[in-house]
Amino acid sequence: MYLLNKKIFIMISALLFSVGAYSLSSDRNKPIKITADSFTMDNSKGVSIYSGNVVMIQGTLKVTGDKLTAHTDKNKKLTKVVVIGNKATYEQLPDNQPDKIKGSAKTIEYNYDKKEYVTFLKEAHLKQKTNEFTGDRIKYTAKDDYVEASGNTPKKPVTVIIYPDEQK
Repeated sequence: MYLLNKKIFIMISALLFSVGAYSLSSDRNKPIKITADSFTMDNSKGVSIYSGNVVMIQGTLKVTGDKLTAHTDKNKKLTKVVVIGNKATYEQLPDNQPDKIKGSAKTIEYNYDKKEYVTFLKEAHLKQKTNEFTGDRIKYTAKDDYVEASGNTPKKPVTVIIYPDEQK
């Protein structure tokens, strides 16, 4: 009975969030499925926390981590999601692209302003095809295909590897 109630609460909280807030237009109309070992929701604070073996899937979007915290505004609109883990991961097939974007970091933050961007923090890595970006912080805006990266010290600078089109 406890396991059934846990699954129902997880699915209900996923439905409370604005469908499409996590994804590009190709995934916006797909349902969001989140699985985790545990779940808590505090509607008065607009916070839901999923802990342990977290996997979130919506269409081609897949996010994994040890903990996912979702923040909503007073209208229950998703404003920010923070995923943490020893290695939190992100992958998605963008619109009109043949290859998935894949990323990982200790912390992944999703911010839902007009640009909808993802920030990878601490041991950040982002890859599409053979092109790669690594650094302490990487900001990726999918709608504009924009990447901004920074290192944290001269000993750990940003690394960018871009291959010519014929080698992809």
